[in-house]
Amino acid sequence: MYKLRLLFRQPSPWLLFCLQVVIAIGLFSLLCWVTIRHSIGEIDEHLFLKVEQIQHLPTNEIPARIAMYTSEDPENRRPFGYFGPHGEHLVGAFETLPGEVDGKPFDYIATLGHHAGAVQRHYRGVVVRLPSGGIFVTARSTDGERHFDKVLLLIAGGSLVFTLVIGMVSGTLLNAVAARRLRDVRRATQRIASGRLDHRLPLSGSGDDIDKITAVVNSMLDEVERLIRDIQGICAGIAHEVRTPMTRMRGTLESTRRRIMSVTEYEQVIDTALQQSDIVMTRFSALLRMAQIGEAAGLARKGPLNLQDVLNDVIDFYEAPAEDLSITLELLPCVPVIVNGEADLLFSAFGNLVENALKFTPPGGAITVALHQRDGKVTIEVRDTGPGIPVAERDLVFQPFYRAEHQTGTTTAGSGIGLSLVAAIARLHNAHVSVREGGPGCCISIVFESEMPVRPTGASREPVDSVKARFA
Repeated sequence: MYKLRLLFRQPSPWLLFCLQVVIAIGLFSLLCWVTIRHSIGEIDEHLFLKVEQIQHLPTNEIPARIAMYTSEDPENRRPFGYFGPHGEHLVGAFETLPGEVDGKPFDYIATLGHHAGAVQRHYRGVVVRLPSGGIFVTARSTDGERHFDKVLLLIAGGSLVFTLVIGMVSGTLLNAVAARRLRDVRRATQRIASGRLDHRLPLSGSGDDIDKITAVVNSMLDEVERLIRDIQGICAGIAHEVRTPMTRMRGTLESTRRRIMSVTEYEQVIDTALQQSDIVMTRFSALLRMAQIGEAAGLARKGPLNLQDVLNDVIDFYEAPAEDLSITLELLPCVPVIVNGEADLLFSAFGNLVENALKFTPPGGAITVALHQRDGKVTIEVRDTGPGIPVAERDLVFQPFYRAEHQTGTTTAGSGIGLSLVAAIARLHNAHVSVREGGPGCCISIVFESEMPVRPTGASREPVDSVKARFA
């Protein structure tokens, strides 16, 4: 039973072909049977019609009517016969009774007539006893129907053979095409498994199920390649970011070991080493935060969230640092918008954008945050009046540990992880981040692609202190 279930779950091409043959034979057999039965039914109907006509004639007119029918049919294709109550022949082509007197149609073979052209024929007839006591026999030649049946069987058999040949040829060709496509997919998969992550599965362009599955696999490979490149970039960034403070700390400790120093000087060296270790810890804390965001895809507490409330919390949180830097921080007027999101992560993303803008905006500048809703999409924009980001670096700034160059040529302070955090959080919320010219300055926007925003009936805003505590 298990093998039978397995056979039907994974049928071979030959099993499907045999099933097709059985179905075709069954259909052709049914067609022939129905056609033959229909022709026999028409003959029987004609026989009973003649019986009914004879039964309604007066007894003395029956012999003359049968004699007339016999003279009109010299080839005996529709012969008649009339016998007495005891079976004695009275008139008609039949000289003896061909069958039982039971009124049921039957098939038989007979040679009627005595002339040289008399031939043996196949007949279907009926023998009935009339109310007058006489026995009436009527028949009809079935040679034409038998010939038609032979032709029908010949045509059905030829059609069946033609169908089977076409099925075998087309099945072989389709199997060859499918085998070639699967062979190409297997080769491409082997190349990918050998390390060529830039390789993709081939598409035939037909848009069939194999192409749809191949497209899904290719998109998955694109994501895998992106993740591996991100990992490679993170590893390279770790090596670059950690190497400098560790080298400085090791050099300081080695030079201290070779010199005789006072307690105060030793304390200064220890403080310097602690500063360098804090830098290393900061880098690893940023990486840990990235890992936590990556895991948030399955752990985040997503739900209806008012983006206006989150942006108000961000403005309240960074308003004091902006005043200390003599920078104006403002949320433009907007309507409440509800999205399906996680408050902590979105607060962190928007906060990183504002914090990044504070680093680059000079004193006396301005930072504006805007919330728009158009065509079923929600857009959050953070615009500053800083030096902006060059076009060549607008895609690079979202990579971990990448820090844009200032107009003066010096690298800005920070771990280079903030905008990569923003990009990761945006991906978790089915959104994407982009950078464009702010005219002057820079404008970074987050666009939610899903069509789920709606106007809220009532805004329930979480206290700012709780969000600040989580973000801190």
